[in-house]
Amino acid sequence: MDDGTLKLWTGTPCSGVTAVTLIFETAGQGDQDQVWRAPKPGVTVERMDLLKTAGGSAPDTGGPLQVQKPLPTDFDWTKATSIVFYVSGPTANGAREDVAQLLRESPNHPSDSYLFGQQGWMNEADVQRENKKSFLTVCTPTRTEGTMNQPDRPREGALRVALRRVVLGAFALTATAMALFLGEALLSATGIYFDPHGYGVIVGILFAAILTPIALALWLLYQSLRRRSI
Repeated sequence: MDDGTLKLWTGTPCSGVTAVTLIFETAGQGDQDQVWRAPKPGVTVERMDLLKTAGGSAPDTGGPLQVQKPLPTDFDWTKATSIVFYVSGPTANGAREDVAQLLRESPNHPSDSYLFGQQGWMNEADVQRENKKSFLTVCTPTRTEGTMNQPDRPREGALRVALRRVVLGAFALTATAMALFLGEALLSATGIYFDPHGYGVIVGILFAAILTPIALALWLLYQSLRRRSI
């Protein structure tokens, strides 16, 4: 963060980038994403102004990398839980940052320092010293990359995102059904809903009890997918 602008620094240059994707994860509310694209053969990305804290994208630089899919106009990204970032084109690693940590700690660090996940805040000298030792920058090759088909990496990330959204949607539906059954039981128990035999209470509590472990399992699966998505 610098002067109200969310800034990107990949640590080392990413060449041949045809798309940059930001995914904002918000617990219980689903994900929102913004995508920048450039025509093939792609561009080199290292530093980039992304978004304003007041809303909207940072001004375009006039280069080939342009916003293709913007965030919804009413979406406040500063309220998100985390940011997932990845590039398409080259074989690359993804990155996730905690939004609350980013906003809270950014004013305490100089403008040439950026948050690198668990590595904390690092400047250029820090990255040069630690890259390939304690962590990898987004576009630093891994030892296994030589056996990977590069175009498959972005699609793999998109599939993971889609799976997380499906699981989150299933959790939301299950939680809603639980609320409806518990509401029916409550209305029956208080006499608001005419139920002389008490079937509404029994059915409501029974189905809510059945759905509770399902909802818990879906939520734990969603959290696991979030941790493993990068």
